[in-house]
Amino acid sequence: MQNEFMFDNTVRNEKNVKEAIPSNYKEMTILQLMESITEKAAHSRLSDCFFAKVRPLSTLLGEKLGLTPEQAVLYSIFIDNYNDSQIQLVDIQRQTGARMVRIAQLQDDIDAIEKKRYIRRSECYGRGSNSTAYHVPHDSLTALRGDKAYVPKKVQNLSFRIFTRELDNRVKQRYDLNEPFELFVEDISELINSNMHLKIASQLAELKDNLSIYEWTLLVVMCTCELFHGKRFSLVDLNKIFDELDFEVMLNNIEGEFSTLQNEDLIEYGFSDGVVDKNCLSLTRKAKQKLLSENKQKSDGGASNLREASKISVKQLFYDEEVQTQVNRLCDLLGKKKFGEICKRMKASGMRQGFACLFYGTPGTGKTETVLQLAKKTGRNIMQVDFSEIKDKYVGESEKNVKAIFDNYREAAKTEKLCPILLFNEADAIIGKRLEKVEHSVDNMYNSMQNIILQEMENFEGILIATTNLEGNMDSAFERRFLYKVRFEKPTPKVRQQIWQSIVPSLTDEIAMRLANEHEFSGGQIENIARKQIVDNILYGESEDIYASLKEYCNSESIQNRKARPSIGFL
Repeated sequence: MQNEFMFDNTVRNEKNVKEAIPSNYKEMTILQLMESITEKAAHSRLSDCFFAKVRPLSTLLGEKLGLTPEQAVLYSIFIDNYNDSQIQLVDIQRQTGARMVRIAQLQDDIDAIEKKRYIRRSECYGRGSNSTAYHVPHDSLTALRGDKAYVPKKVQNLSFRIFTRELDNRVKQRYDLNEPFELFVEDISELINSNMHLKIASQLAELKDNLSIYEWTLLVVMCTCELFHGKRFSLVDLNKIFDELDFEVMLNNIEGEFSTLQNEDLIEYGFSDGVVDKNCLSLTRKAKQKLLSENKQKSDGGASNLREASKISVKQLFYDEEVQTQVNRLCDLLGKKKFGEICKRMKASGMRQGFACLFYGTPGTGKTETVLQLAKKTGRNIMQVDFSEIKDKYVGESEKNVKAIFDNYREAAKTEKLCPILLFNEADAIIGKRLEKVEHSVDNMYNSMQNIILQEMENFEGILIATTNLEGNMDSAFERRFLYKVRFEKPTPKVRQQIWQSIVPSLTDEIAMRLANEHEFSGGQIENIARKQIVDNILYGESEDIYASLKEYCNSESIQNRKARPSIGFL
């Protein structure tokens, strides 16, 4: 009764507390005030008398932190128990000697401290059963050290880069600190709703209405994986996001391919060594275009460039009779009317509708230019691939880049008026023989890339043309997948004469044939010579003896044909 009377008397005079605060208290920092409170909290049982005893300190501390005196006391005790790990209520019980019933009476104040983000809830495991625990955010401690109240940083109107970093930080809190799932969802939802000016935020908000909360959360996590953590999400990490029961449900849905994310083509299994890896997930190209188009980094499909047929210059090419026949056949095949009829016939017969062609042979014989002229004549755009641009320093990403090429092509084939041509120019390395004894990760990467291309070509629908100068090193598996194979030899003298006269129109038949017989140049080499002649004509005027000037250029064109210089020094 005496203790209750003393407390009632203190409460009646609470309006005079400020006047009772000693002046030296006002000079104390936030941490000094907390230290004084926690010294008195030991064995206090968190009784009403204890709260009354420290009220001058707790009132002043509360004013600095925007808390009530009771909340200021409890926050001080949480800080006193901070040790880079979780703080459980049993730790507070051990320090103060309070019964759990008493701590339960103070839970509303603990929740209020958490709402201000001074402390954060987490889930504790390992002491017999799951229980609620807390941790102190690093930013909160930093503010206290600076003698300031913690004010959560603003999360609205962020740039794409900062927004996604903040999203990743919240994922890490769920992973590392076991923050409750509902709190995790609340945090990411708040972040998204505060940044609806970003496409990623608006799209995620829209998708939230069409997905279960668990699938939506997984999609958010996979966005951070794509941007910051190697782009693949391991299925074993599902248990870091979801509680045990939800983890089992999500895992079963994904393994059974029942997930809406899979059905809507937003996630897919990852790739390893060129084959599907069902232990990990990746965002599909559709998901990346829908959610991550604001990312300024180069996308994995950036290796493919669309070249419009209308912008290709017409160029006359000369072939020997056999190559001319094959090129004419391909031109007829790729014509709008015939190509459609052939594809329908193939489909009706249960055959593949794709046409893969290989142009191989000596450099400079017109392989690439033939592809361009075929595109020009048939009105088909070209999607050209440079494999040197798709190699990625991250293991597994080059394989995904290769797959993205075919995904890009399929999308283009749906949207283009005419099916485009997929051109693998100078594809020597990628269609070479696969390595049998793989010792280095780079070798393994090339084998994986080749495996993916072989898989894609097996069911390819469209027009693919590859060019190579090193057909002797081609893997037999690739050779089988090319329906048409056109060998480009060095031109015959008669063809070389035609090339000379087409590039240098002023040449007579006699001089053109003479040059053609004397030098077994390819069309590319003859073009180089003609370009040098034009440059010299501009610099020094036209030569009176055109044959002599061209002969000089011919002699300097081929490095192999130059005479060796005399040796210098002792024999």
